[in-house]
Amino acid sequence: MRPRPAPRWSPLCLLLALGAACAPDPVAPSAPALSRAAPTRAVAPLAVPQAGVAAPGEVPTVRPHIAVSGDQGLCAVRPDGVLACWPGGQWMQPPRHEQAAVRGRFVQVAEAYSRTCALRDDGLLECFGSERFWPDLPLGQVGPRVGRFVQVAGGNRAICALRDDGIVECWGGAYLTEEPFPRVRAPLTGRFTKVSVGTDFACGVRDDGALECWGDRNGWTSGGTPVPELIQPAPGGEFDDVRVGDLYLYAHGRDGQWMVMSCCEGTPALSPFGQPGQFVDLDAPGVYVNERIARIPSARTTVEAGGRGGGNIWPLATTGGLFVQVTTGTAGYCVLRDDGFVQCRKNSPNTINDEWHPPLLDARAPQTITVASTFTGPLPYGTETPLPATTRSGLPVEVTSLTPTTCTIGGTKDVPTVVGAMATGTCRLTLAHPGNARWQPAPALALDLPLTRGTATILRGGEGQVHDGTAKRPTLATQPAGLPVQLAFLGRTEPPSAPGSYFYLARVETPLWTGAASGLLTIEMARIDVQPARISLATSPTVTVYVHGSAIVDAARIDPATVRLRVDGGTGPGAAVALRNGAPMSTLADVDRDGRTDRMLVFRTADLVAAGLTTARPALVLEDRAGALRLLATDPSPPQIVP
Repeated sequence: MRPRPAPRWSPLCLLLALGAACAPDPVAPSAPALSRAAPTRAVAPLAVPQAGVAAPGEVPTVRPHIAVSGDQGLCAVRPDGVLACWPGGQWMQPPRHEQAAVRGRFVQVAEAYSRTCALRDDGLLECFGSERFWPDLPLGQVGPRVGRFVQVAGGNRAICALRDDGIVECWGGAYLTEEPFPRVRAPLTGRFTKVSVGTDFACGVRDDGALECWGDRNGWTSGGTPVPELIQPAPGGEFDDVRVGDLYLYAHGRDGQWMVMSCCEGTPALSPFGQPGQFVDLDAPGVYVNERIARIPSARTTVEAGGRGGGNIWPLATTGGLFVQVTTGTAGYCVLRDDGFVQCRKNSPNTINDEWHPPLLDARAPQTITVASTFTGPLPYGTETPLPATTRSGLPVEVTSLTPTTCTIGGTKDVPTVVGAMATGTCRLTLAHPGNARWQPAPALALDLPLTRGTATILRGGEGQVHDGTAKRPTLATQPAGLPVQLAFLGRTEPPSAPGSYFYLARVETPLWTGAASGLLTIEMARIDVQPARISLATSPTVTVYVHGSAIVDAARIDPATVRLRVDGGTGPGAAVALRNGAPMSTLADVDRDGRTDRMLVFRTADLVAAGLTTARPALVLEDRAGALRLLATDPSPPQIVP
């Protein structure tokens, strides 16, 4: 057997839902008997679990996970899809290295000796690290032969990726030598739902629930101690997950139990950690090292860690959230919590690299607050102004007024608004977000906005009125209500009363409010109805005029003694109302039966002819310039005048 090189840290990294257990719901424990025999049933259709890889057109959700790198550092895929790494012995906040995907986002990362491959949400790999030792795995983008990758795993000197059709592709590298290690052999048959890479061999969970392993104890080629190629569980006890370490593999059954199996004949028992049990997660370093494992019990508040010949000798208790994932290496292990922080501990004070003692690490994604560049003020008094601020995480901004006497916060949590409480001075705001299990707190942002008077709205109405001899004004109201309005007509000092159209300007000017509006006031003549519709200058003795009462014209106030009916374009003041027995011929009645009083007036045709009525001048205007009701009215449909 060849000598082992010096130990190093390069574990399998897993993708786990933050705050969710990676094992199935526990059921009654049972210890399945193992057999090593070829499967007999046909391969079933696959439903490969994808590690955050999106289907075409789908927007994926990045779920944080962590992995320990070969230089005893830590890498984490953050919720924003960026890979953050803390080099070994250089623990600091923030991470020293951050790498974004060339396209899309990272969803999983695998570490091997001098090479890192991260899985993108579009199913491609991006590999980076040293250019040495990996002749068949290039740096940069790596795609599958067909389909898309859905999982990536790394070990001592191999990286394997699982495709969406269940086929595994593997690449091999060199280890502490310039000579490349022979190409890793991927499994020749079978389709898989999970894959794990250890020191010298790899295992995968087949779609029929069996484990298939390939490689050997002393290298991935012939000449070493071969690993069993197939491990069949007892009926009903199919496997659904696997971890591969140095000398052992750890299989998870659908009964909720993790069990340990040695890779090869003659491997010492792993006691007492070799007993089956139910755990949230479990991991072992896939490097040359005396076998160690770390596991998270179902309470998720502690980690049990030990190895061959010893019990729980490197425990860890949470200082905050619940544990959800553990990753191991030669020097120790790290655990991801459901609040986005990572706790780590070294195996013992006497282990290699005594300086490896990382603090609590923040694997959450950073976020910032952005305010629209156009939002500079001034802030109007008494008006709810939406605050155009967003966070990188998409979480709502929390707004606080530092000057509540000049401005207050309104709106909702998702859409905050700012309300000016004064018309002068400055509104001072603080924008922040405390963060959550996926996102770090956003740095507070100070915002100063000048204050100004509020903008009042002037509501216009009553711009079409009927002449009745009185001065006319439009109907104006304000929002907020009750503000004084200044009204001015173009070219006039007083409101108009004569028929016509008049441009006006309305303004609000108070210490707190300002506003303006303009409009056009139109005064029309009142409506009369002239009968008969066909007037003969020779044979029609009289003409009857009906003035219909309305909300504007009170026909009862018309004085028959002062009213005149003149010819539009004619001469003189017009004809007076005809007299009978010395009294004007006029009556009051509801002629059109609309509930209002109408006025009937009778004029002599001869008087109208004297005032200029001809076949060419048929329009008649009823006018009263001296009576109680100032009246100017016409018939919109003039009668026909015949000789």
